[in-house]
Amino acid sequence: MPLSSDKAAMKSLISSFNVTGSTAGQIGLAWGWYTVSPSFNPLWSGNPAGPADPDELLKVVILMTDGEFNTNYCTGVLAPGFRQWRRADQLRRHQWRSAEGIVVYTVGLELAAGGEAEEVMQSCATSPTHVYLPSSGADLSQAFAAI
Repeated sequence: MPLSSDKAAMKSLISSFNVTGSTAGQIGLAWGWYTVSPSFNPLWSGNPAGPADPDELLKVVILMTDGEFNTNYCTGVLAPGFRQWRRADQLRRHQWRSAEGIVVYTVGLELAAGGEAEEVMQSCATSPTHVYLPSSGADLSQAFAAI
């Protein structure tokens, strides 16, 4: 589905998803980058990303997960167990830091304290104040209200 403000269509699409226990957050992080970076404007027709300019345009990516990055996806092949958090960290280090004006928040719901997923959330966020680690639905609501 292309970028849209049609909430009903987005909810319908999300409702069609099936849970499989796989998490490939590195893909979500990459697509967040593609969405806000002018480098990828050819992907979007009609509403390209503007240049990063904190005075004119706030660019924010929110990466949320409820588990470890445990699924590799490459050229149509799923390879469970591949440690993709390192790839996510590489994406963040090389892309976000070089892109002035893009803010990255991370939200890790019910993550194991001190685990790899928590480490990913810490390393991918713009700063420690951009990391939220809620342990309940109520905490999650508070995290998004704060963001």
